[in-house]
Amino acid sequence: MVPFLDLTRALAPLRAEIDAAIARVVSSGRFLNGPEVEAFEAEFAAYVGVDHCVAVSSGTDALAMALRAHYQNSGSNCSTWTPQTGCPATLAGIFLAQGHPVQGDTYGGGSEFAVPVHLYGRLSDVPPAKAVVEDCAQAIGVPGAGVRHTAAWSFYPTKNLGALGDAGAVTTNDIDVAKRVRALSPYGYGPGRMDEIQAAVLRVKLPHVDRWNSERAAIASHYPDNGLRGPTNHHLYPLFFEKGIGGVEKEFLDAGVQVRRYFNDEICLPCFPGMTDAEVERVAAAAHQILNEPWRRL
Repeated sequence: MVPFLDLTRALAPLRAEIDAAIARVVSSGRFLNGPEVEAFEAEFAAYVGVDHCVAVSSGTDALAMALRAHYQNSGSNCSTWTPQTGCPATLAGIFLAQGHPVQGDTYGGGSEFAVPVHLYGRLSDVPPAKAVVEDCAQAIGVPGAGVRHTAAWSFYPTKNLGALGDAGAVTTNDIDVAKRVRALSPYGYGPGRMDEIQAAVLRVKLPHVDRWNSERAAIASHYPDNGLRGPTNHHLYPLFFEKGIGGVEKEFLDAGVQVRRYFNDEICLPCFPGMTDAEVERVAAAAHQILNEPWRRL
């Protein structure tokens, strides 16, 4: 059976470095607000190409705190546009920030704030709202993501850059926004802070993200065209079925392939670093066969 995701394969070659990073934190006795977090913030800001990074406890907290920083002086229940086909965690972040989500296929101009979502790891259009916070939870390593606006990032273990637990970050070129987010993180907003162990592990993994994304792209090149265009990191590789996905998951399982459904009428194929050539060939063959069945149409 080809697994949908196996995190151990990318971790295995880095195990000695990760163990050493964790041991370094334990030996230091500094578990919060220490040098690992400070170093990661500088390294991740440089990677994204922005001036400021504030490391926080999760991607959802990152979005909520970034919005709170932008909502300041605008009162509560701020109207905030986000795409209709998005992630439930995006709505959770808006609600946690005490905003009012307005969902739609396109931005209509009625909301002062906007949260575009780079779904599946593919760069989306950014609307001309008064203030924009990009939901980059799935977009690590995507060219252009989080460069022009404040952005919220997730380092959940399954992401292209994943921690060993929950972690996230807010990036921005606006020093005032960075200061407001940092003021929220120590005490006043949820868990808030990223711990030193997560930061140390992320520092080990960050230099490998572009290579892992290239490996994902090579895998995806064998799969059926899903019609999506634009810069991507292939965080997920969805296939869409106009006639619904009833029975599709079982067909893949019968072919020895684990797949997963996330947001819409889509099935996501395995696409992760460390897949063998034989596994990629098996997934590709199953996908092409299932899509070519006469009663299904992409």
